[in-house]
Amino acid sequence: MEELFGTNSGEIDWKSIKERFREFPNSSEANFSALKEISRAAYCVCHNKNVLPIQGTVFVEQGPKRYRPVISHASKLSTGRVTCQILLIEEAGGQLQNVDKYLGALLTGIRMGVRIRWEVIKPFNSKKQFR
Repeated sequence: MEELFGTNSGEIDWKSIKERFREFPNSSEANFSALKEISRAAYCVCHNKNVLPIQGTVFVEQGPKRYRPVISHASKLSTGRVTCQILLIEEAGGQLQNVDKYLGALLTGIRMGVRIRWEVIKPFNSKKQFR
């Protein structure tokens, strides 16, 4: 919460989130797009409609660190308002934002190497110590 929204309270309203996102113009468009998706998904949950997975990501300040939002729970309050619990899962793949082209290529190569090692090679070499 602190990293993304500048608060540790555990709760935050849309107005505060929008104000925080406006402070970082390089990532605000992507962040506002993710907010729209979250809003649409919460509406669907509260009206017993099918919910499409949220595709947007929320960038920390100007990037490159980002999180994928997942609605954990949503309910309609008696006051006509909606309360939502949203999980923010750190996103490890995808395009890098605000990173030098050559550094981005290096980081992508390292990330791919680690994934290949642990997801492809290691399962076939389970009896030997993998170093």
